[in-house]
Amino acid sequence: MLNQLQQDAPFTRHEISRYERGLRIPTAPLLTAMADSLDLPMAVLRRTAAADRKRRHAGSRR
Repeated sequence: MLNQLQQDAPFTRHEISRYERGLRIPTAPLLTAMADSLDLPMAVLRRTAAADRKRRHAGSRR
């Protein structure tokens, strides 16, 4: 999937790695490009990004 994403959209391997490790959360335009490239429903990626944002926000309150 990583190779497919790199070929279809302007993502570097390093950038994708940061998303996978939770170091960065993709913006809406990037989520759209990822969904299109990977043939996934946009809702799946939005839910995942929202959960990551919520988890980050909860962790910053400690």
